[in-house]
Amino acid sequence: MIEIIENCRVTDIIPRSNHFSLKLADASRCEDPVFDYVIAATGHNFPSSPETSPGFFEAPWPATALRTIGSGRIGILGTSLSAIDAIVTIASYFGQFARDDVGELSYCANPNKDDFRAVMMSRKGLLPEADFYFPIPYTEPAICTQQAVNRRLALGSSGLLDDIFELFRSEIASADPNYATTIGLDSLTVDTFADAYYGLRDKTDPFEWAAANLAEAKVNFSKRHTVPWRYAILITHEIIESAVAYFNADDLRRFNQSFKSIFADDYATVPHLSIERLLALHRSGHLQITALGEDAVISNEGLARGAVVQIGDRHETFDTFINATGQKTLSADDFPFPTLTEQGFVSEAKTVTAVGSQIRTGGIDVDGQCRPLIAGVQPLRRLYVPAVSYLLHKRPFIQGITSAADLGRTVAASIVAEITRPQRSRRARTKAPVVIDEAKSAAA
Repeated sequence: MIEIIENCRVTDIIPRSNHFSLKLADASRCEDPVFDYVIAATGHNFPSSPETSPGFFEAPWPATALRTIGSGRIGILGTSLSAIDAIVTIASYFGQFARDDVGELSYCANPNKDDFRAVMMSRKGLLPEADFYFPIPYTEPAICTQQAVNRRLALGSSGLLDDIFELFRSEIASADPNYATTIGLDSLTVDTFADAYYGLRDKTDPFEWAAANLAEAKVNFSKRHTVPWRYAILITHEIIESAVAYFNADDLRRFNQSFKSIFADDYATVPHLSIERLLALHRSGHLQITALGEDAVISNEGLARGAVVQIGDRHETFDTFINATGQKTLSADDFPFPTLTEQGFVSEAKTVTAVGSQIRTGGIDVDGQCRPLIAGVQPLRRLYVPAVSYLLHKRPFIQGITSAADLGRTVAASIVAEITRPQRSRRARTKAPVVIDEAKSAAA
């Protein structure tokens, strides 16, 4: 039996012997329920009211909140899908997109909103590329296979990242020799591959690159042609992700610093229509892109509205500012159930350094079944945290409904295995697990 309790905010999970008590915000509705198994699928943590000060939005969701924005100068932090959603939402409130007789998309602002100017900002100031054609299901890599990675994992963590990169480099060279020659793959390392990957794109106007890339992608779709090097990166990203949990702290830092980004850039391409809309907004004079670099400072202190962005010696002032950098990695400090963190049942993950010590690296410690690890060693039975936001530190490419389905299967298999395991004595009946959905709770 499945029972759904709506508009019910859970404020705490309290372990009690071999079960868990859930504390509810509205205790008058019913007494705190007790369960044998709890699945805390809490998702990401977004502010209930994204406009935290006049004209300053900590998140672009819900999209309806952006309807309060007036025209004027609008700054959007981010250039990927969340930021694209934000600017398209605003543009749709302020005007209309339309196609001409030859199929080119244009944008026309309403007469009373024609003064709006938006600037999208990110560290590199690059737009994501357009969706590219590839076969589904994925074909098997030739060299950087899961079996090859597993064999390397069995040898330990010393030098692991560099050895994984060698498998990846061999895969790229085998799949696309011309691309390998173009970027000088033979001389690249895990620390320099990203520079070569972004290469010319990093030095080209982002809208010019977007237009050329979109044209190429459309032709490839019409011909059902797959660009080999793009596909090689795509089909290896989840295989390489399986090694991340085994990196020592230094390798994890190196991986996050540059190499990780090329996989995210490759798989996080966007629909062709999204690129067309950005190009239309740019042609109409309503959209620009700025590269922030490493040291930009964003502040709304002392402002009646909006924010100021300092980029080197330059200051950019915005009437409205929207943080649209997407969903963040969360850690134990963000976990919404205080008893579990206060008693050490849920704690921030740590990674072993090359010399054997441990440092905190974000997220929370869980085992392969998504059970929190006490002191990084002992799993807390019957509690599961398959919440993507707390797993990203060691599973950086986990996303979407396919990952959610995989996590669900993992948790379900663990519960079934425990329930069906022979025991000398146990209660005849076990209550169904409860799934905590913070998104629905927040709506309450």
